[in-house]
Amino acid sequence: MRAVLRRISPWSAAKVGAVVGVIHGLLAGILATALSGAMASALTYFNQPISPLGWAAVILFGILGGAVSAVLFAITAIIYNIAVHLGAALRIDLAVEEPPAAQPPQQQGPLLQGPLLDKE
Repeated sequence: MRAVLRRISPWSAAKVGAVVGVIHGLLAGILATALSGAMASALTYFNQPISPLGWAAVILFGILGGAVSAVLFAITAIIYNIAVHLGAALRIDLAVEEPPAAQPPQQQGPLLQGPLLDKE
C-alpha cells in the first residue's frame, strides 16, 4: 500500500521541533558547562583565569535551542507544503500485516485420571 504525505501542519512541526530543540539544547548546555568548568580550572594553572559558564547556561541553551528548532521546523514544513503544491510529494510504502489466525483451543484429556477413577 502506498500513501502520499500531502501536507504537514507548520504548528505541529514547530511543536516537534521545540521538543527536539529543548532536549538538544539541554544536552549542549550540560556539555558546555562541563567543558567550561574544566577549562577554567586548567587555565588557572597557567595564570589565565576565565569565568566558567554557570548552570544558567544549561537553561539558556535549552530555551534558545527549543525556540530556534521550532522556527526551523515550521519553516521546513511550509517549504514542504509549497513543494507539494507544485507537484512534489513524499511517497511512503506502508505494509499492513494481518494478525495471526486464531488457533482453535486444543482438546485436553480428562482432568482426573488414575486407577481409582477409571472404572469401566
